[in-house]
Amino acid sequence: MILPVALPLFLGLCVLVLSEDSEDSEMEVDKCDNTTIGGEPMDIKDAPWTASITVREKAKCVGVIYKLNYILTVAQCVDGYLNKAIRFTTMIRLVLPLLLVALPWTVFGDPDPQTRIIGGYSVDIKDAPYQAAVIVDSSAICSGAIIRTNTILTAASCVYDYSIDYIQVRVNTTSRNYDGTGVLMPVCGVTIHPQYSYWRYDFNLALLKLCEELKTSETVHPITVTDRLPPDDAWLWVTGWGSTSWWGSWFDRCFGSLPLQLQRAWVSVYNREQCAEDRAVWFYLWDNGISGYTLCTNYGAGGCSYDVGAPLVKDGYLVGILSDGGCTTKPDVYASVIWFQSWIDANTSPDPKGTTSGLVLHLLVLHLVLH
Repeated sequence: MILPVALPLFLGLCVLVLSEDSEDSEMEVDKCDNTTIGGEPMDIKDAPWTASITVREKAKCVGVIYKLNYILTVAQCVDGYLNKAIRFTTMIRLVLPLLLVALPWTVFGDPDPQTRIIGGYSVDIKDAPYQAAVIVDSSAICSGAIIRTNTILTAASCVYDYSIDYIQVRVNTTSRNYDGTGVLMPVCGVTIHPQYSYWRYDFNLALLKLCEELKTSETVHPITVTDRLPPDDAWLWVTGWGSTSWWGSWFDRCFGSLPLQLQRAWVSVYNREQCAEDRAVWFYLWDNGISGYTLCTNYGAGGCSYDVGAPLVKDGYLVGILSDGGCTTKPDVYASVIWFQSWIDANTSPDPKGTTSGLVLHLLVLHLVLH
């Protein structure tokens, strides 16, 4: 299914690696016939993934449009140059429509987009009063869970390497975009799990300490970490403001077709060993850090881009924090928070209301489910 995209990537890189570095391009032009050796002129329509890498106003190399905001090329083309000295050129008016229309069919087949979080439906913040939006550099890029009146639990990948000056949290709102609703809270401290690695899913957790205590209500309430590990095939729900379709992982970055209202989807626990096999890369030699500290949910409904950090809940208790959404093409992977209770306790202040908040939220959820 990915062969049509993988083949030009591979061939493009082969050409780049084997080609000589033309530092003085003006002299090189005089020595050649302006074609790839053994090649022929062609239209950009025949290779819309192609980009020209320009360094110091000279077309130095070729690249491949890997994503809508990434160009893949060889390091020797740009090594030692400042970012502002590098440009890339494409026939953007032609390339962009082709990518938006042709690429989904080429890679995935005929699309069947959903109208909400994949397989989910719109809910009010009263149905998930623990939900928080994590704002980084003025963009709502992730979700999180209120676990103390002054602490949000989210994914480390959302805030890693960012200064706290760029991180905020918004609670008490159903809306994804700032529309005058909700409360925007500054963050005064970030604690990344010491074993977090960009290459793994299992320790992808971070604690955000708010500068002020939250005032609890029916729309703002901490959630308690579960003390029971759900078995395979158990049903849970996940909430967030992420992409509403499998192709949204690249489409939303350009056109912002994200849901305006909080979404919730029912998901089931997927066998961890099978999840590791399905998620394996490099000829099944690497499982992306799927271990006993992770929990997977099945294909179909669930998270996608911008859902990272989303809380996974069962019977009113927090079960997991989304590390990576599968966008229906792969299982979703969560950090299983039951194994991190001691780390959470060691890095948070006791919540004077915490002894009753879990019970109140549990009763509230049961009421909503039964009625």
